[in-house]
Amino acid sequence: MKIVKIIFLTLLVACLVLFLGVFIFLKTVDLNRFKGQITQQASKALGRDVQMKHVTFNFSVMNGMTLHLSGLSIADDSAFSSDSMLYIDSSHLGVDFLAFLLKRQILVSNIELDSPRINLVRNSDGRINVQELGVKTGAPELADSKGASSKDADPSIKRGEGPEKGFGFGEMLIRMVRISDGTVVFTDRMTVPPQTISAGRIKLEISNVSLNAPFPFSAEASVWSNHRNIRVSGLARIDMDNQQARIDDMKIETDLADILLDRLYKEIPASQEAGLQEKMEGEFVMNVHQMILGQNGLLVLSSDGQLKDGKIQIKDSPIPIEDVNARLTITESDAEIEDLTMPLASGQVKISGRMMEYLTKQKFLIDLDISAVQLDELGEQIKLPAKLEGQVQVKSKMNGQGITPEAVKASLTADGAISVKDGKVVDINILSLVLSKISFIPNLAEKIEASLPEKYKEKLKAKDTILEKVEVKAKIDKGMMFINNAEVNADGFLVIANGKVDFDQNLDLNADFFIPSDLSAGLTGVSNELTYFFDNEKRIHIPFKPYSGKLAALRMYPDIEDIGKEILRGKGEEELKKVIFKALDINQEQPTAEQYPAQEGQPQTGQTDSGQTETPAQEPVQARPEEQLINDIIDMIPIFK
Repeated sequence: MKIVKIIFLTLLVACLVLFLGVFIFLKTVDLNRFKGQITQQASKALGRDVQMKHVTFNFSVMNGMTLHLSGLSIADDSAFSSDSMLYIDSSHLGVDFLAFLLKRQILVSNIELDSPRINLVRNSDGRINVQELGVKTGAPELADSKGASSKDADPSIKRGEGPEKGFGFGEMLIRMVRISDGTVVFTDRMTVPPQTISAGRIKLEISNVSLNAPFPFSAEASVWSNHRNIRVSGLARIDMDNQQARIDDMKIETDLADILLDRLYKEIPASQEAGLQEKMEGEFVMNVHQMILGQNGLLVLSSDGQLKDGKIQIKDSPIPIEDVNARLTITESDAEIEDLTMPLASGQVKISGRMMEYLTKQKFLIDLDISAVQLDELGEQIKLPAKLEGQVQVKSKMNGQGITPEAVKASLTADGAISVKDGKVVDINILSLVLSKISFIPNLAEKIEASLPEKYKEKLKAKDTILEKVEVKAKIDKGMMFINNAEVNADGFLVIANGKVDFDQNLDLNADFFIPSDLSAGLTGVSNELTYFFDNEKRIHIPFKPYSGKLAALRMYPDIEDIGKEILRGKGEEELKKVIFKALDINQEQPTAEQYPAQEGQPQTGQTDSGQTETPAQEPVQARPEEQLINDIIDMIPIFK
């Protein structure tokens, strides 16, 4: 019995000495002596060079173990960047020793990171630098298609054996994680030129972090702003078996008014081409219902967002873009604008669209529908030279590829149509105005007003111009909008135009003015000179002078030079014929069909079986040699060409 007491006392003393030795060791150990070994093992595990400036360790039974690190850096893969992928100015980690001793649970009381900086880089092939961590020394086992790890799939490995027996990482709990003044910089080299977006002044809090249960988090950050303008909250979960992280019920909020455009332009220079001015307005909320991240990047994303009361001002655009409301959905592959609306001159602009594979191919489809826009209100906004009335309708379907202005311009194709309902040009009679500009015909307007039948006078005396039909069909291709057919049909005239306009609003336009044949007949009865403008349908055709310049400065006038040539040509033909015919003593009158009786074998006028008179088709009368000579002479005179 005495021997048992001696052995027990000896073991007790040995345990006390051992515990005291461990305690003294933990209190006096200088981890900086092992810093080289620590960084070497960390570098081997991560496949990146790991460095730290200083490390200290403290221990007490009541307060547990605390670890302080300063100047911790993890280098990036040289294929991505020569900078550090992660740098932490200082960090603090506390472990509850009693929880480990009594409950066999790893309880981290807190983790605090001060001024961490993370550099994320996406290469042109779509790979992100964090995906390469640990690859050089063997990546973590990937889950198979059923979600089981390769270890689980191996029947020779049984659960509960080896170092996992007793307790595992599933019993680890971190009560609080705090990050202050953090920075995340994302560089995307899939775009040309590469784009960089940074989030600064990051404040993050995560509580009750566990490896077998979801835990809440909240964060704030500054993006293109002087203060924290992005707010995020949600639930996260870590799946160690499948090497995945899952986020549920995450909410992202921001106010567009906090964005400083100079900072936006500095990081994304291409955004300057949008011509944004002053500051934007609007509240944006994104709800992420579920997001799963794995070693291959974004695996699952289900989210929807909403923009309320958006407002932007675009340079050189007199039309305000305000009260914009939009709903959108984003998945791991596609982004869709379900409904974007904004008011415009008592009407509405509605846009819907979809971008497929926004991370890679970035193909998009857009439907544009503008309805019931009042021309009088729109004219006041864009300062039209004439007062217009009516309702504008616009419909267009567009498709293309890319998100940068250069890519959109290069790939955009579209078909669309513009129409005007109940259109009117107020206080301007376009028909009378065009006729008054034909100054080559003396006193034309006065002659018409005095001699036209009453039904035609009304058209010329009307105060306004009623637009019976306005329709424009256009197509966008290779950075240019082509106006294939623009038609303005009014009471008394028709205008047909075609042209092209680029994205800088440089316009080339050709237009022609036609007066219907019935009105043309009445006008030529007043002034015979107008017959010189007849086309094949016996309509008066007056060309407009081609326009080339800025769209906002558009002005169209009758082409006086071309009109003058037509009149001079007609007059010249008449006078030249008179001189030549008189000199050659030729009868100037054109032979009629009666002067050329039908030749033998040609059909004669008679009656059909029904008793109706049938007139045989007449061969066109060929110009006499002297007439053809006159025409050839006139064609050789430059002024008539």
